[in-house]
Amino acid sequence: MSFELMNGPQYAVPRQRVEDAALALQVAKVRHLADGPAAGELLTGTFKENVERIRDLCGEARDVVSVQQRVVPLESFRQGHANNRRMVRLGVRMESLYDTRNLSPDVLEFIAAADLPYHCCYGPVQMKLLDGRRVLIDGPLLEERTTVMHTEDPVVVAAAHRYVRQVRATAILAADFLERQRGARSARGEARELLTPRQRLVADLLDAGATDAEVAHALSLSVRTVRSEVA
Repeated sequence: MSFELMNGPQYAVPRQRVEDAALALQVAKVRHLADGPAAGELLTGTFKENVERIRDLCGEARDVVSVQQRVVPLESFRQGHANNRRMVRLGVRMESLYDTRNLSPDVLEFIAAADLPYHCCYGPVQMKLLDGRRVLIDGPLLEERTTVMHTEDPVVVAAAHRYVRQVRATAILAADFLERQRGARSARGEARELLTPRQRLVADLLDAGATDAEVAHALSLSVRTVRSEVA
């Protein structure tokens, strides 16, 4: 199950700003890679080795901004949280922004109750900004193995700053986001009681990600009828 942040037409502009900044960051990264990364810029170890190296790099920094986009199992997140607490005790300033589309309910509950100020956001590209001058971001595939790029390239760093600014504009504290989700679920439950059986079926299909046209085909209805059922 995932949770959408800023879902709806009223949020089209902030979402587009994030996506534009994300695209600019990816373009800057690709251009830098095309020019040939400097020696040592690519972390090419195993997944575990890269994770450990990233942890070391973050521990060496004084300021770490993370945009987390990937699915993280709760047990892995617990381990990461323990490491985050350790770094904060050592004086590292940490800002953690989690894309809500890939948050499981148990992880959302955990970060909402955690003793660090985790935020929920709309952030389609995973990356870290270290001390405002170094970027950690996915690198190219090498022999079918994922890599991580660690660069101080000024164009990539500037693009990362723009991306972080737009992501921050969508961010709210995880505890506040969880409360919003609970309120939305309660409101949906109350509204559901007022629906006809067909309206409930249409709503269920739409919630599962089907388009109006797909729902119409599945239920032998016109697209106009589908839209009227959920208007």
